Amino acid sequence: MYCEICGKEPAERHHVVFKSQGGLDIEVNFIYLCPEHHRGPEGPHMCKKTDLMYKQIEQEKLFKMFGAKATFKIKEISGIIRHDKKRLERKFVKVKNHCGEYAAVDIVRALMGGRLY
Repeated sequence: MYCEICGKEPAERHHVVFKSQGGLDIEVNFIYLCPEHHRGPEGPHMCKKTDLMYKQIEQEKLFKMFGAKATFKIKEISGIIRHDKKRLERKFVKVKNHCGEYAAVDIVRALMGGRLY
């Protein structure tokens, strides 16, 4: 893999929403960065501004992915983000829904670790 910032390789996979923040192992939650851009002084682990920028970019991608209609069932969400349905059910157990359908904004908030940026 190549760094998405400078094009160098090898690149490391970075979780935009850290697992400790509730992030999932889904493609939209990854960015590939060389060691300097990943752990350097301007990288997301050391620079709050960079971390926030990557989170805002991911959030925009998610809103585009779920902007086609008003509500989604878990099976649809699973298909869109390509993640295991059972794991999503566990993650979404406390997410507001109406008859098993989730609003796009609530889906994005859940996938962003419980908050919007």
